[in-house]
Amino acid sequence: MCKNDLVCSSAEKQWNIKPTCMKSIKEGESCQNSEQCFLGLKCNIPENTSTGTCMNMNFAQVNHKCEKDIDCSGDDLKCKDSKCIRNNDIKCGLNNPCQYGDYCHLPSRECKKLKKEGESCGLSVECQYGRFCDPSSKKCIKILSLNEGDKCQAYSNDQCNAANDIYCGTSGVCEKLDLRDPGKCLRMDNLCAPLHKCSCTDFKCYPTRLFGEEFSSALINFYNCADKHQCQFTINRFSPDSCLTKNCASEFCKFNLAINPNNNLNCDRDGVKTYCQRYATEVDIVPKSVRNDIKKKKKLSDLVLCIVLIPVSILIMSIVVEIKLRNREKALSK
Repeated sequence: MCKNDLVCSSAEKQWNIKPTCMKSIKEGESCQNSEQCFLGLKCNIPENTSTGTCMNMNFAQVNHKCEKDIDCSGDDLKCKDSKCIRNNDIKCGLNNPCQYGDYCHLPSRECKKLKKEGESCGLSVECQYGRFCDPSSKKCIKILSLNEGDKCQAYSNDQCNAANDIYCGTSGVCEKLDLRDPGKCLRMDNLCAPLHKCSCTDFKCYPTRLFGEEFSSALINFYNCADKHQCQFTINRFSPDSCLTKNCASEFCKFNLAINPNNNLNCDRDGVKTYCQRYATEVDIVPKSVRNDIKKKKKLSDLVLCIVLIPVSILIMSIVVEIKLRNREKALSK
């Protein structure tokens, strides 16, 4: 993990070939891959070359404003009449995404309408924002609506009732989360509690996401805002010109901090902290639960300090009194 806004990348075209922690590259500077660029920028590499330039690109979704082709979120999209237009002769996919309100049907690779709450589904990607495909009923239902004992998609974060600290366990069933003990982190073994991970910086267990109402409200508010403004997850959604940043920066910031909290597991490696400070200045990047932990630790340290200092103070006072008494006795004896 990289600290202090460093990025984990490589000097190769593929970022995961011998990656190291390096300083993020600013707009207009040369790059080999997008992971090297500052969050909100992408590496534009011309054909038949190995070096590109970090640019603000791939932020505009279908039918949204653009000035040039690379503004559009997909290599097959074209900027025509100042709007990103799909190529209907090409199957849908990452490079030729569907417009808002549609999804890419994987078997046929054709754009189809997103399904409303209560409609039949096979995958969660088929459901409207803020909904997922219930594994039991095979219908689109609201996120975070499953209760303890209900079936869920293993490792999912948006299906079980997080407000009541219910999470989706490895067995694919919603379980109650015990937050009393984060577990133990050993150098040779990870005994952390569910939704916690071992930090290799201080060998302590830290949460992989936020919990309770703080987590659920962040997700719900984000999806509501994205739906209201008809924003999609574009390739470069952290761009200052993306629909999400322009309309939902605060909600998007809280969403990312909820699923990727600012602790020793993450070390600001994804630049979310900087994004929030730039576009959502009213958001406290330190989660409420973390602030409460800090307060508790401070109170405990103050209490320990008080317990230590009181006996020391009493001892010093008794010594001072003893010295004064002896001096008085000496004065009287003379």
